[in-house]
Amino acid sequence: MRLTCPNCRAQYEVADSAIPARGRDVQCSSCGHGWFQLPDAGRTAVAEARMAPRPEPETPRAAQRELDPAIADVLKAEAEREAQQRRRETADLVETQQELALDDPPAPAETPEAAEDSMAPAPARFAEAKRSEVPRRDLLPDIEEINSSLRAKTLTKAAAANRLTEAEVEAQKRSGRGFRLGFASVLLVALFAVLVYANAPGISARLPATTPYLEAYVGQMNAGRLWLNGKLMDAGAAIEGMLTGSEG
Repeated sequence: MRLTCPNCRAQYEVADSAIPARGRDVQCSSCGHGWFQLPDAGRTAVAEARMAPRPEPETPRAAQRELDPAIADVLKAEAEREAQQRRRETADLVETQQELALDDPPAPAETPEAAEDSMAPAPARFAEAKRSEVPRRDLLPDIEEINSSLRAKTLTKAAAANRLTEAEVEAQKRSGRGFRLGFASVLLVALFAVLVYANAPGISARLPATTPYLEAYVGQMNAGRLWLNGKLMDAGAAIEGMLTGSEG
């Protein structure tokens, strides 16, 4: 069946099953106007009912009985359920129209009603178009909010990288400082040992009590020198033999 918007005269082709026998609320996707749509048979029946003579109104009853509160609650709940169902059906119809993506039919011939609509004040039409555009604009994501969240994440990652770099630099400084301290300590011990070995006679003369210890220390140092001298001689002979063999 074909639906025609009473506001902007836009037409849509929908399946007959989309409009139930009792009718449903529909909304124009072009101008946002909503109305209650009946099926073709229902509209014919309504037109016939309007053309039929109206019966004489019945004489109101003298006293009307009050409605039971329990029955009133049931009727109220039923009315709310019916309204929710109509809203869901209207939303389904709008989604169906958007999915079909039907091209707008050719503009019909201008009728007196359309002429009156075209003569409507421009501010009113602009206000209706603006109200229909607001929900569509709200559907789009906020670019500024997305950019701010991305900038915050980037700054957080950069700060974490800077903290990691500072920690690595501090660890390298500590490692280098420890190596320098160890190397300096070894040099100081070696220098002290050399000074004691070289000045052993003078120390023994000034401190006679240290004579036995200094003699033992000097003897160990001499033995160490002889051992190191022998190793160096052996290494020199081995290198000389390798060079001689390679030349031969």
